[in-house]
Amino acid sequence: MSSNTIEKPKVKFLGRQKEDFFSVLKTRIEDYLTKNKISRFADRRMYVKTAFWFGAFALLYYLIIAQVFSKPVLLVLCMLMVIVKGYIAVNVSHDALHGAYSSSPKVNRWMGFTFDIFGLSSYVWKMTHNYRHHIFTNIHGFDHDIDKSILLRLSPKDPWYSFHRFQHFYIMFLYALVGLNWIFFSDYQYIYNEYKKGGVPKDEVVPFFSFKILNIALMFVIPLTVMDITWWQFLMGYIALQMVGGFAVALVFQLAHLVEDVQFPEPNEGGLINKTWAEHEMETSANFGTNSWLTNWLTGGLNFQIEHHLFPYICHVHYKEISPIVKAAAKEYGLPYVENHSAWKAVHSHVRHLKKLGNPG
Repeated sequence: MSSNTIEKPKVKFLGRQKEDFFSVLKTRIEDYLTKNKISRFADRRMYVKTAFWFGAFALLYYLIIAQVFSKPVLLVLCMLMVIVKGYIAVNVSHDALHGAYSSSPKVNRWMGFTFDIFGLSSYVWKMTHNYRHHIFTNIHGFDHDIDKSILLRLSPKDPWYSFHRFQHFYIMFLYALVGLNWIFFSDYQYIYNEYKKGGVPKDEVVPFFSFKILNIALMFVIPLTVMDITWWQFLMGYIALQMVGGFAVALVFQLAHLVEDVQFPEPNEGGLINKTWAEHEMETSANFGTNSWLTNWLTGGLNFQIEHHLFPYICHVHYKEISPIVKAAAKEYGLPYVENHSAWKAVHSHVRHLKKLGNPG
């Protein structure tokens, strides 16, 4: 296999027709943007948001390193910094990695590297999230986001074990480990497995390891060198803080696909999902808290998950404006438009969904 190719799962969707749901919807969205002279990329709102989050992270990092405040206050600042790091990932990095931040591929690539600076791999994310998850959403064995540890039963097709009865309790602890797992294990595991198969382009290997080293320098070497703190105090604090950030980010993504009323379609023996890709996305995605300005601002538009999955190449600041068009088209074509009216209701729905999957059958 060529080093620039990745073996594609043998799952197919029905082909698009001239007047089907997505063809009509895409035309309406394009007409809306054109009529209102709106670029699908970042606008002033996005630039302000980017400056705010980057500035907040830089300020917090400086205050922590300089030890301007007492240790109890530094702990609070560290918690804020790791949360801000997560918000940069979902607000800025995420759009850039979908090519939605700028019309320039170079700008998107460099903005996407903010993911790597924080210890994650933008390359692995694009392969597992942009490709696996966005195309094969909620399909057992193909969607990377639901193919997790044996401890979790996230799909009705996963094997059931008796301890799954309690997964809606212990899953919250596992969510807290997501960030640590990404940074120190799963990224390396993916690169190792794919490199053996020749599935990792050589020009991605150097950035992968370079940014991993840079993250270690920023988050370990510099703090331990300049701060008046013991290594074990630092390590305990680092782990605790990564757990806070990991929990917040993991929960946001799970509220969009692992809630009540979403579907888990299965291909037939020939690998065919008997729907178009867009219809499939309407059945497997859910919105939450779309009337809350704060939820939308903090989550980088991921609360408009339906719009994001249909149009990942549109910057998230435009999702609220195009959502009525999507919702109207869904009603017109008899397709579901699943939404929880608040983030809190989405959390409840997520827990009930996990509890249901935790039972046999």
